[in-house]
Amino acid sequence: MMKKILSIGLLCLGLFQTPAVAHKEWVHQYMVKQSYLYLEQQIGAIPALRDAIGLNYHGKGNDAQPFNNSYPIGVGAWREDSEDPIYHYDLGHGGFTPSITHFWDADNPNENYESVPLNIGYTSKAPNAWEKARVYLFCQDRNGAHDVTIPFVMPGVGYLRNYIITYTSLPELYKGNYYLEGISNADGSGRINYYHQPQFNQAFGKPVALQILGRVAHLLGDMSVPAHTHSHLHPCPANRPDHYENDMGNTYYSNNNLNKCEKDPGGSYPAYSWTAATAAQQGGLLTDIHCMASARDKAKFLFYTMNQLADFFPSGVNYSDMGTFSRGGDQSFQRGDTNLSQGSNAYINSIYSSFGWTSPGSINTGQIANVSFNFSIRAVATLFQWFAYEAGIISDLKNQQIANYSGSDLLCGGANAFLDATSIPVGTNVTWSVEPSSRATGSWFQGPMGRPIFNVTATPDAQGPFTVKATYWSTDGCYAGPVTLTHEMWNGGPDVNILYESEVYGGLVCPGSNINLGAGISRPDLEGNVSYEWTVDNATFTYGYGSGPDVSITAPGGYNQMFTVWCTATNGCRSTTTGRTYMTANENGINGMACVMYKPGKVATAGSAAAPASAALEVFPNPSNTGFELVVPAGALLQKTGSTAPATLAYTLRDNLGRVVAQGTRPNPSAKIQIDTRELPAGVYSLSCTVGGQTFHKRVQVLH
Repeated sequence: MMKKILSIGLLCLGLFQTPAVAHKEWVHQYMVKQSYLYLEQQIGAIPALRDAIGLNYHGKGNDAQPFNNSYPIGVGAWREDSEDPIYHYDLGHGGFTPSITHFWDADNPNENYESVPLNIGYTSKAPNAWEKARVYLFCQDRNGAHDVTIPFVMPGVGYLRNYIITYTSLPELYKGNYYLEGISNADGSGRINYYHQPQFNQAFGKPVALQILGRVAHLLGDMSVPAHTHSHLHPCPANRPDHYENDMGNTYYSNNNLNKCEKDPGGSYPAYSWTAATAAQQGGLLTDIHCMASARDKAKFLFYTMNQLADFFPSGVNYSDMGTFSRGGDQSFQRGDTNLSQGSNAYINSIYSSFGWTSPGSINTGQIANVSFNFSIRAVATLFQWFAYEAGIISDLKNQQIANYSGSDLLCGGANAFLDATSIPVGTNVTWSVEPSSRATGSWFQGPMGRPIFNVTATPDAQGPFTVKATYWSTDGCYAGPVTLTHEMWNGGPDVNILYESEVYGGLVCPGSNINLGAGISRPDLEGNVSYEWTVDNATFTYGYGSGPDVSITAPGGYNQMFTVWCTATNGCRSTTTGRTYMTANENGINGMACVMYKPGKVATAGSAAAPASAALEVFPNPSNTGFELVVPAGALLQKTGSTAPATLAYTLRDNLGRVVAQGTRPNPSAKIQIDTRELPAGVYSLSCTVGGQTFHKRVQVLH
């Protein structure tokens, strides 16, 4: 859960010589994990969120690069206590950590007002959690003074800079739709203003949006802590821990040591007793938010409802005992609040009425968590669902899918497969279709338990992808509208293409030269397991020996000689073949480039020699999930003309359809070259690099 609080620069108390920092970040990280698991149980897996949570990761990421982390949601939920990218609270700003912005008195009619009594001799006011959430989610209510400042290492830049941005909503930031207001150095100096220059760099937008999503989840989780709704500060190192929060995080009491109350105790802690499963027992997703007129209203529904549920319970902050605290010591607390001046709803009324509208008279961790921690898992999961839908990560609120009972999306001509839109309620009117109808047809029948089963038949002699669609009218909360579920399949043999070729110039090659060829298929996710076989006429194999996706072939030794290369790919249905015809150059060479270096018994002229056989382009790591680093052979860094001027490198990355997905040039490529692949779909790609008149090819693989 939970938190922490203020890290008063306790020098003003005269209690410690070092300031206190926030604690229980690990419970927040646990909460977002359980929230995602709950969401997955409700509507199915969402890989983009699952991967960003870090279900098996425990920690705060990289302090030096706070927004460049592998698990941005999970790390964001932890790091919201570490830095404040909006109001910039830290020990140098009023002596408070970012946790000072994690309170909200939701009963105050002025929702932008926060009165935080420190109970140590003076009072401070700070922006409240709902106010901060609005800035994170919609860049709203910044009062013209609070920039959203993101410390980030942009791909291709290599060092940390502050990017000052604005956007209309967090999902739009995820899509890459944001405005760049300015850039400064990491220490804030040297700012350059760009005055709302539009940006569409998803390599920045996606991880930043996901970490901010984790930070909003942290703020929403803090609304489940009674002390945060009563504006009771509870700095543990000042011997003022909150009983409920510290119970859940297993700190202070178990350590009985002020120097350890902010440290992750490791192992198990009481919060583990509340999970996705216990939240599901309490109820489902909070679909009432879809009744709200605006995205802001949806978010406020989650924050306000969570806040008022926790507000009903007492907060236990030890303000009287300045000595070592034990569980049996003083438990001064503020009773819960039944004030609902900003309204109520079914969730709030059901809890209040179950207690007879009278707040409990003592602090009971299990009693509070059964209500607030379970509800916080559901509220954060609903926040994740809203974000995924608005960001286009899922196509409908229920993340529905069409199941293929046949187990394979490769369907040979004349064969059948049986599909079911399993999440559509029985009795719903479903319209099935296949596009294009030339590749498959289908009809539906009523299967077991009244399920509408679709029987799709692949058209004989057809080849290529087709899409099965199930369209129906859906309602979710107050949302109503048509929903179309889709499922892609493949009919027939593979779509094989020769994706790259080296030492070929407009179909011409030098006599006796080696050419490298690589083949691939257009949809490896659908076309099944594929094997390759090459054949040639009037040429010989020198590498690959006719099998596998990559081969090397030696061209005929004479001038003006034609030869043809075929590649046959075979999957579980049948084989398909593609071929190309080449010709050796005449005695004058190719485009002014002499071919004498390939003629037996001849000596190549200076500057015209091909790269030695040992020269090869190095790419690592390969496979990779984030990017590749290129190292060019040292012998290629000078022009083939014999010039001592450094060469310029040009690279092109193509997908299995031969489409260019990345390209660029680098002058003076003596240093290593980085190619970012985080935004590319998983698959096999062909990389071509030209430098110093030579072309190098490499097959690379992207994994996520």
